[in-house]
Amino acid sequence: MKKTEGFHRILLSWITVSTILFSGLVFGNFVERFNNARSLQNVREMERLISDLEREVSNGNGSGFVRTLLAESYLEYGSWAEQKNKKLFFEKALIQARDVIKNDSKNGRAYYVAAVAVSRLIEYAFVFEKLALLNQFDEYMPKAIELLDDRLYKGLAYMGMALRYTNPPWPFNDYRKAEQLFKEAEKFIPDYSGLYLNFGAFYLKIGNRQKAQELLEKVLSMQPHPLFKKAHEDNVARAREYLKEIKQKGG
Repeated sequence: MKKTEGFHRILLSWITVSTILFSGLVFGNFVERFNNARSLQNVREMERLISDLEREVSNGNGSGFVRTLLAESYLEYGSWAEQKNKKLFFEKALIQARDVIKNDSKNGRAYYVAAVAVSRLIEYAFVFEKLALLNQFDEYMPKAIELLDDRLYKGLAYMGMALRYTNPPWPFNDYRKAEQLFKEAEKFIPDYSGLYLNFGAFYLKIGNRQKAQELLEKVLSMQPHPLFKKAHEDNVARAREYLKEIKQKGG
């Protein structure tokens, strides 16, 4: 009897470990697919990934990691979708991220996704709605910075906070604070051209054309970040436009 009980315990332990390993492999595959689809901005692959992640959630297999990845997939897809569909996917991203946060208040990536989704939705809101969304952004993004361990996302979160102090519809134009936050972001994502594009645009906005030119030229000389290959191409094109503007103004 004891031998039988021992065998059952070993079998149960093996099944548990196997399940965890299998779940890890499945999630790792989802992450790899997400990274590739985002990097190349592959719309069809992102659509397939969203469908698979939604199926996991509907089947009761939606861990916090899976649901966070689904929220971020909605967010990315919304950025590439036709104008008529953008708001829908940003709303889906926010709903999903909020749901994750309710069950896991320490999930920094969910806070980051929620904050970015809020910033996207501000474009579609009326005046009073904009202020309410801004308050939500101010809740989510600092929390993301506090909780995130991943250097990439922590840097992106700092950059998001920097943009919060420079661009409409934000009511504040605290340029000193924005500059500090851009520099903080640089500590974490010095290999991401999007940072220098936005940092250069910031200096151009405040009239420091020399510093803007320096950072925008850096965009042109950088290698693409492996997770943002297509975005790097767009960043280079926009940097060239800004540099052309500086040249026309005699910078």
